[in-house]
Amino acid sequence: LINPVDFIAANGVLNTACFIVLAVYATTGFYGYLAFGSHVKDTVTLNLPNEPANGTCLIAELIPHLGLFISLVGAFAGTALALIFPAMIDLLCNYSQMKLTRGIWIKNIFLFGFGVLGLVTGTYASLTQIAYAFGVEDKT
Repeated sequence: LINPVDFIAANGVLNTACFIVLAVYATTGFYGYLAFGSHVKDTVTLNLPNEPANGTCLIAELIPHLGLFISLVGAFAGTALALIFPAMIDLLCNYSQMKLTRGIWIKNIFLFGFGVLGLVTGTYASLTQIAYAFGVEDKT
């Protein structure tokens, strides 16, 4: 970007991209629930007819409890991509431009810590649910 401020502005690239992703997810969830009601499965696409995409549906059916594995990937990679990496990149960019202020440090350390907390607890919860789904006893 020529102007880095365009990236983080109120109508910047980051906010616009996040809004578009939110709109797509909300629309998919709304219409998925509207179409299939309370019988909607973990992944909306599992409710779709499998005529044109037999291979994809076969993979989805061969992986038992697919929703739990999607949750694990989301907890691990999603948290890192949404909170941890942006905080690290912001710190590195501001450090290289000699613009590292106390406020930037506090903001990024908070985001990083919140991201690590979310990654650890989300991954633990997903792994616990996977273990429970496959019959491993809870020993806590």
